[in-house]
Amino acid sequence: MAIKKGVCKNYGECDLADERKIQEVDSADFVCEECGRPLSECEGGNKKTTAPNPKKKFLIAGIAGLAVIGGGIAAIFGLSGKDTPDGGTIKNVSLSKSQDSLVVGNNDTLKAFVSPIGVTSTLKWASSDTTVLKVENGIVTAVGEGNAKIGVQVQENKELKAFCSYTVTKADIIIEDSIVTEVEDTISSKPKENKKKSLPSQNGNVTNMSVSNGKYTGPIKNGKPHGLGKLVFTRTAVINRSDSKQRTAQAGEYVQGQFVNGTFTIGKHYDAYGNLIQSLNFGVAN
Repeated sequence: MAIKKGVCKNYGECDLADERKIQEVDSADFVCEECGRPLSECEGGNKKTTAPNPKKKFLIAGIAGLAVIGGGIAAIFGLSGKDTPDGGTIKNVSLSKSQDSLVVGNNDTLKAFVSPIGVTSTLKWASSDTTVLKVENGIVTAVGEGNAKIGVQVQENKELKAFCSYTVTKADIIIEDSIVTEVEDTISSKPKENKKKSLPSQNGNVTNMSVSNGKYTGPIKNGKPHGLGKLVFTRTAVINRSDSKQRTAQAGEYVQGQFVNGTFTIGKHYDAYGNLIQSLNFGVAN
């Protein structure tokens, strides 16, 4: 039986290979005594081969990998000793709209957007004319007739600003005493009751009639409210369907003013006790 010397190169999976142990086995069955893999014949007795240590390879590779990963983490979190390219600087600010119109006494809400998203910022709001518009944290209030702008400024970079222009109108209707006579109720400790108003005839055509949302008193045309009249709501409903803000009146509240072809166009909105809620101007209906 011929004996040959060899080493196993099944590194990482065979202890004899990792130990570089020279095995003396039968040449007819020249395989590793432990893992059964073919041996590599060696020369020179017990001389160990110079095969690379896989554990060292894995260790070196692992260290290199950690270095790469560590560098990535340092870049993301700024651990390299340098700031991010723009230091988280706000680049732009904009508003949810650039222009609008309001009626005195009404409110609007503006939203400000900064970029890039996620950057913390401090915003300052201001009005170009506080006799026309007031603003607080984006809530705009119309206080007088005229034109004014609402602006927002980024405090971290005061050159970044955005504006919205407003036109504010007064919706009060001038009604002559000869047209509508208002009789005030006697003031008492009880809540004020509805103000009683006498409405004039228009071509002698004053009537009381029920409509889909309530009871109407005033002149009509082609079977519809038309002229200076009053509508007392019997259920919650939108005052004017063309209103972009879809403002509503509750049961018991009423509107008084101009009706055109069955639609309330301009006048005032009162609560059930005769207290003014708002002045409205929807324009002339078609």
